[in-house]
Amino acid sequence: MAFDFSRLNLLLVEDDAAMRTLIRDILNALGVKNIQTAQDGSQA
Repeated sequence: MAFDFSRLNLLLVEDDAAMRTLIRDILNALGVKNIQTAQDGSQA
């Protein structure tokens, strides 16, 4: 059973910029369209 990730709203919080980019790219490949990013909890 496939899940439609395109309607998912996601907040990605990761302090390492390279890891943040990698995770965002993977989520995009899975079909997640709305991804907000922050580098730490206070920015989130």
